[in-house]
Amino acid sequence: MDSTHADNPLKDWNMVFIPYCTGDAHIGSRDKAYTDPLGIINAGNPVIVQHRGFDNFMAVREWLKQRSDQSTTTQVLVAGSSAGAYGALMNFSRIHSIYPKKTKISLLSDGGAGVFTNQFLDTVFEPGGPWATERTLARWIPGISNISSYNALNFFTNVTAGIEHHFASSKFAYVTTAWDGVQMLFLNTMRQTDQGQNNPWLWLNLTPATAVEWNLRMLATLNANSLLNLNAKYYIAAGTGHVTLLDVFTPSIFYTEKSAGGIYLKDWVNRLLTDDKKKPLVNLMCSGLCGAPLFP
Repeated sequence: MDSTHADNPLKDWNMVFIPYCTGDAHIGSRDKAYTDPLGIINAGNPVIVQHRGFDNFMAVREWLKQRSDQSTTTQVLVAGSSAGAYGALMNFSRIHSIYPKKTKISLLSDGGAGVFTNQFLDTVFEPGGPWATERTLARWIPGISNISSYNALNFFTNVTAGIEHHFASSKFAYVTTAWDGVQMLFLNTMRQTDQGQNNPWLWLNLTPATAVEWNLRMLATLNANSLLNLNAKYYIAAGTGHVTLLDVFTPSIFYTEKSAGGIYLKDWVNRLLTDDKKKPLVNLMCSGLCGAPLFP
């Protein structure tokens, strides 16, 4: 988002930023009461969380529709990091639909590889769930249409492949580190809460088994996805860092990252935005153990 950086391939673009504070990956439209079973939060009394990420997104979408340059826009990049990666993917069709057919629209997903547990998916996507996704998801899009029937192992592949096949003229790019510490921690949290462990301090006890599981499932998902649709590519960087489009964890990571095939991430993203036949968008991955974490 640094428009002053000479190496930023998007420095001359108009940018619209949708902030995140709703705990629902930008697809929620419901207020939900929660009670802390440990009695720490609000002395154990109910707390209302406004899962209104989808409503916020739709307000921005309506604003975009009313802009004077909406009909003349030539290129759009729908991008998101972490929770925003899922918001960008799941709301991609709604952005796509407000622009003319001639507009080139791409997706850039950062730090959201879709490794979940069955119980988490059942909670979120079953009708009546805390986010009311039955009212927010674009269920006319293949991949999203049968979302409640997927299991944890095929969920992300089915969702992404269906969307990518439907929007065959668009490019879809997925970025992650090979051992994303935050994504592994979320999987660990899901595993523990599935087992009834409500102490958040214990959720931090990440085991080697969970780390390896996340890594293998991430690799399987992204590889299967790219095999199913040629318009989907990935960039898997070394290390445990989380998100590469933002430098909240590692300063200037977007400009310095080049562990995947020696290609700078900024240049790979530029390939997403251009149609240079000599430098096409291709799958890239770090080598060896890819900076796997050391466990005691």
